[in-house]
Amino acid sequence: MSKEDYREVRFLLPKAPSLNQFYAGRHYSVRQKYKKEYNAEIKNVFDRYDKFFADTYKIDLVHNTRYDCDNVIITIKFISDYLKDNGYVTDDSKKYFKSLSIRVADDGEDVEKNEILVSLKLYGYKELPDL
Repeated sequence: MSKEDYREVRFLLPKAPSLNQFYAGRHYSVRQKYKKEYNAEIKNVFDRYDKFFADTYKIDLVHNTRYDCDNVIITIKFISDYLKDNGYVTDDSKKYFKSLSIRVADDGEDVEKNEILVSLKLYGYKELPDL
């Protein structure tokens, strides 16, 4: 597989807490609760796929929420941490996590209110055997 080849995985997630909501005077335990709850949503998505590993990756989001684009970035953080913490990628450092993008859904685009469309581009994709 050449460096230009990738496998794309697309899925919908509900909106996460906004970045402002996540950090605004919240105790660490509250932030951990938000992350744990959202990780359960991410896990539900990844349970539908065979286990895989990717050498590098990119994340693109399209959201239909009331949030400003910069407040949706917590979703990317949660996804990237989930990929790293569950062995889908080596790390979420710049060596492995190559880019991100966030945009608001256009009229007529198939993203319902309070949903986020995630597109993962996985480079060096390999399916892993079930353990």
